Amino acid sequence: MDFKDLSAIAVTAGPGMSSCLSVGLDKAKDLARRHNLPLVAVNHLEGHALVPRLADSNIKFPFLTLLVSGGHTQLLVCHGIDDYVLLGSTRDDAVGEAFDKVARALGIEFGDMEPSQGRDNKGNTMGVSGGEALERLASQGRHSAYPFSIPMGHIHNCDFSFSGLKTAVHRKIVELKHAHLQALDTTAEPSPPKKTQSTDVYAPEIAHVQLDRAVLADVAASFQYTVARHLEVRTMRALEWCRTNLQSPLRTLVISGGVARNMYLRNRLSNCARNFGVTVQCPPPRLCTDNGVMIAWAGVERLAMGLVSDIETTTYHPVWPLDKQKRSLFTSRPVASPVAPPIVDHLFPVHLESGIKS
Repeated sequence: MDFKDLSAIAVTAGPGMSSCLSVGLDKAKDLARRHNLPLVAVNHLEGHALVPRLADSNIKFPFLTLLVSGGHTQLLVCHGIDDYVLLGSTRDDAVGEAFDKVARALGIEFGDMEPSQGRDNKGNTMGVSGGEALERLASQGRHSAYPFSIPMGHIHNCDFSFSGLKTAVHRKIVELKHAHLQALDTTAEPSPPKKTQSTDVYAPEIAHVQLDRAVLADVAASFQYTVARHLEVRTMRALEWCRTNLQSPLRTLVISGGVARNMYLRNRLSNCARNFGVTVQCPPPRLCTDNGVMIAWAGVERLAMGLVSDIETTTYHPVWPLDKQKRSLFTSRPVASPVAPPIVDHLFPVHLESGIKS
């Protein structure tokens, strides 16, 4: 393939860090000038939202998108290309960031070896993200071992929050490590629990403490379950909003972003969507994290609509919301939280070692 075979140059123009995106944008503009090709500037969030349509052309507008990644957690109604309504977003940490920070707090080692090597001699998951390592560990634990509170239970909209849950997990890890130290010291007098417990899992007095793998698995499973319930409640509220407010029936929930690789969350959310007569579509795992294919596909979709960019005036956008209007779609009127669907862990055949759907 040569440049003469191309119809346009698609490039990520935001949101994200300027140190890498601005370099790529400058290069794309230079190539577009030199080869006399249209430039299509792509919002990488739209790339996540649209890439499932590459694998399945039957995904029709409108659809609901749950975008879950290390930097974003959003629920959006996608009415068409460049036409989105934001129903909710995170107020603090993104869900992928919470997964990675909890994995680190649990002491799960990850990412230090090539994926083909799989595990080290201690059984730690290597060559994957913290979130993937936590998912694998959670599959060995009991989700009911530590009942963490579901975030924002008193706020009846579609926003998310993961900071408080992350802090609660950190506090539990600290508590378990102190209890482990006390159990090892048979001469120590039992001490009553402190009313306020530090959340510093890296404090010198406990940083060296190694909890049993079964305990770590229980914490991981309890955290992942609570995240799933939080995502379920918000997504079900969004589906209810769509059923009430959209003129065209909504048939599809798209789950995209790096956290969409998590098969446990996919299964749970699929079960929720089924209650609304909605099917769940996810990109193949390799297209869930940021990748060039999703940007190219978004470029194809935008080019087909005639949405090309001016080479001279197009700039990098550090912040670039898909929904350009600020609106309040939910009142503060109390609404009953949706009932938790039954836990279904095997809606898809899953290879736990790879996290890939069969």
